[in-house]
Amino acid sequence: MDKERDEDISAIRNLIEEGRKLKEKSPKFGDGIDFTDNNLIENQVECHKWQMKTNSSLIRIFGENSKQLKLFMSNFAKKFDYTNYLGTRGTTLRYFYDNISNAIAELEVLVEDFDSQKRMVNQSTINDIFDMMNFHIKVKEVSESLFKDGHYSDAISKSLIALNENVKEKTGITDRDGFDLMNHVFNEEKPILKLNELKTTSDRDEQKGFRFIFAGAMAGIRNPKVHTIIVQKDPYKTLEYLSLASLLFKRLDESKK
Repeated sequence: MDKERDEDISAIRNLIEEGRKLKEKSPKFGDGIDFTDNNLIENQVECHKWQMKTNSSLIRIFGENSKQLKLFMSNFAKKFDYTNYLGTRGTTLRYFYDNISNAIAELEVLVEDFDSQKRMVNQSTINDIFDMMNFHIKVKEVSESLFKDGHYSDAISKSLIALNENVKEKTGITDRDGFDLMNHVFNEEKPILKLNELKTTSDRDEQKGFRFIFAGAMAGIRNPKVHTIIVQKDPYKTLEYLSLASLLFKRLDESKK
């Protein structure tokens, strides 16, 4: 379905470009029109081909009785009569030239609608993934609405700010913050919070490793996103950041004094 929609958008974009080229070669509004001009006659034929081609594409994409087709065709409903160079009445012609800009505008609206629908579908899918993630309750509380509204940087920073505050609450430490706080609390030599029994070398290595991860999350993720303007546009990378925050929250819950 996504592939078909992308092909439909591409087809309409191509028609828009073709229409713009025809517009450039067409008489401007109010210009005198000499229907004996061979170039004008040739362009009239090309305009007619473009209209028929666009009609066919819109029928294929939206259907024969669709409002999209009717809106497009309405731009070519205006007619006029002219007298040819022999002074006799000519055939009634479709008046392309003064209306082709409106027809192109209709196609541009269709592309915008497609793009908007695609963004909505994508956001819905991403939000479903967020709901399926087993995030720590604190991460979900502070980040869910931000994430689902597309405020990805804020979702990440708020999660790590909450982590920092929860470490303070659990330890009672208020005179340290962020990087310094994490290095102090999880120090493997004199830990305030133990992540394991610290009886073996592996235990101490785990404590040390997570000290670096906790401190690194503050210095490398929280601080840049809080103190500078960083635009995070990738929802999937945001989910990875939130997963890290969630893991650290869970390890914090498991820690003991």
